[in-house]
Amino acid sequence: MKINLQNYRQEFDHWIKAFDQFVDHASKPTLNDLKTTLEDGIDNKREAFKWIPRNVVSTIIADSYDRRKPSASDPVYIDWWFEAEFARCEDTRKKKIWLVNSMCTQFNVRNASDNASIMQFHVDLRDGKQLGPHVHLQMAEEYMKRNVGVPLAVPRFPLATVLPTDCMDLVLSEFFPHTWPQSQSGAHGVANLRDAQLRRLKTMASEIVKLWGKQTKQTPVSVVQDCLLPDIELA
Repeated sequence: MKINLQNYRQEFDHWIKAFDQFVDHASKPTLNDLKTTLEDGIDNKREAFKWIPRNVVSTIIADSYDRRKPSASDPVYIDWWFEAEFARCEDTRKKKIWLVNSMCTQFNVRNASDNASIMQFHVDLRDGKQLGPHVHLQMAEEYMKRNVGVPLAVPRFPLATVLPTDCMDLVLSEFFPHTWPQSQSGAHGVANLRDAQLRRLKTMASEIVKLWGKQTKQTPVSVVQDCLLPDIELA
């Protein structure tokens, strides 16, 4: 996959402002530092760089997430952490375009009463040697090994949200289903976020439709469960 990091840096600025009220006070310096880290990698003319938060970013308590109307749910925190690596595109005419060498966004759901880990999952961008959908969600293997005794890596659920910010949007939509949409309606730059995200989703859907047209000996579901989409531009 590819990404225009000049475009994404502007988009990211809007994301961190939108996330701010849903992030624990202690995590706000890390959230703000992510913008500086991203810009440093872009501006210092490196051939490649990793983009990783210096600390886990934790949300405020989520305690109303299971019903249409706001009602008491078991209080939890959600930890957000990711690791991405970008490399400059060999085509020098595309100076703003970077290759996405790797991208993995991890979430840990904790019990608010004792901080015990309840669930760990991640959204991963597969490489050519792996199996599974190009973008997929799966339970963390180490978590499964620790709690079940088997480091089970499947099933890998196909997903359209690969950027760490889109993944955080997904999680906030699940755990803060009443307040997160309300905050979006008045957020600065929400039109920018909506348009950029919509382009990504349409591009991914278009690429999957192309695969279905080429691989006619398989069902559409099985095609998606093992596919690569290298030409998608995320931003």
